[in-house]
Amino acid sequence: MCPAPLYVGFHDVWRVAEQLRDIVTTNEYESFDIRGGGVT
Repeated sequence: MCPAPLYVGFHDVWRVAEQLRDIVTTNEYESFDIRGGGVT
Protein backbone atom coordinates (compact mmCIF):
# COMPACT_ATOMS: atom_id res chain seq x y z
CA MET A 1 0.00 0.00 0.00
CA CYS A 2 1.40 3.36 -0.97
CA PRO A 3 -0.37 6.71 -0.52
CA ALA A 4 1.07 8.16 -3.72
CA PRO A 5 -1.25 11.05 -4.67
CA LEU A 6 -0.16 14.49 -3.51
CA TYR A 7 -3.58 15.23 -2.03
CA VAL A 8 -3.21 12.50 0.61
CA GLY A 9 -2.74 14.28 3.89
CA PHE A 10 -1.38 13.22 7.24
CA HIS A 11 -4.89 12.61 8.57
CA ASP A 12 -5.67 10.21 5.71
CA VAL A 13 -2.49 8.22 6.33
CA TRP A 14 -3.21 8.20 10.09
CA ARG A 15 -6.70 6.79 9.51
CA VAL A 16 -5.35 3.99 7.30
CA ALA A 17 -2.72 3.14 9.91
CA GLU A 18 -5.41 2.96 12.61
CA GLN A 19 -7.56 0.70 10.45
CA LEU A 20 -4.62 -1.60 9.72
CA ARG A 21 -3.78 -1.72 13.44
CA ASP A 22 -7.36 -2.73 14.24
CA ILE A 23 -7.36 -5.44 11.57
CA VAL A 24 -4.13 -6.91 12.89
CA THR A 25 -4.99 -6.72 16.59
CA THR A 26 -8.42 -8.35 16.09
CA ASN A 27 -7.08 -10.97 13.63
CA GLU A 28 -9.78 -9.91 11.21
CA TYR A 29 -7.51 -10.83 8.30
CA GLU A 30 -7.92 -14.52 9.19
CA SER A 31 -11.59 -14.41 8.19
CA PHE A 32 -10.81 -13.02 4.73
CA ASP A 33 -12.20 -15.19 1.95
CA ILE A 34 -9.38 -15.80 -0.55
CA ARG A 35 -11.85 -17.19 -3.08
CA GLY A 36 -13.11 -13.71 -3.96
CA GLY A 37 -14.36 -12.65 -7.35
CA GLY A 38 -10.91 -11.62 -8.55
CA VAL A 39 -9.90 -8.40 -10.18
CA THR A 40 -12.64 -6.69 -12.15
